[in-house]
Amino acid sequence: MTTLATNSSMLLVMKGTDKTVDLVTGYEYHTSFEVSQVGTRLYDRVNITAYNGTGTYAKPVVSIIGDGVTLWRCDYVSNTYSAVNYGSYSGDQPEGYRGTLFRCITSMSEGYMSYPIMLLRQIYAGTLNGYQSWLPGVNPIVDSLGNVNYSVGQPPRRTITFNFKLGELLGIAYDDVAMMRGVVKHTDWTIQITGGWIFDSNTFSFTPPAGSRPVAGPSHH
Repeated sequence: MTTLATNSSMLLVMKGTDKTVDLVTGYEYHTSFEVSQVGTRLYDRVNITAYNGTGTYAKPVVSIIGDGVTLWRCDYVSNTYSAVNYGSYSGDQPEGYRGTLFRCITSMSEGYMSYPIMLLRQIYAGTLNGYQSWLPGVNPIVDSLGNVNYSVGQPPRRTITFNFKLGELLGIAYDDVAMMRGVVKHTDWTIQITGGWIFDSNTFSFTPPAGSRPVAGPSHH
């Protein structure tokens, strides 16, 4: 992931489905991340939006938006929002600025947001930016193209494949079959990774929706 860490911006698009014998639920998670610097002042900005449904049927459920100083969480279903500061309004950013951002994102997250957050953390917030296993204790199989595959069970009940090209991570594919309360649940999703994405100026800004109400946000300590 060293190559990915050289990008000042990153777009992660996660699409997947949860399937049982009676129900198929589609979802998408769009994650935008941008790092910049003006003089000695750093700006880390983020937008993670979860959608129910896919494509033209996708409806936003939750957004987590960081503008460089304040991290907002908007729940479109309950029409509520909360906020916490992870940066300062003037001068250099506080010590541990990026780590505070990722702690706040994690505490505000829900559903499958944990996967793009973990990926961003490994790319931008590690002491040594690089690939780390998402299935600790499982030995990977590396194919002739350099793709890294982890699997659990025989036949596999869970697989995670990291797709590489010329040493650069392009995407991740996940497949899992689990028994929940006597019902078989099949989860599969992919994350497409695009570095150097140019974002719209409104991507990292937040305005509370009409009629929404504020609720308490998490502490960043």
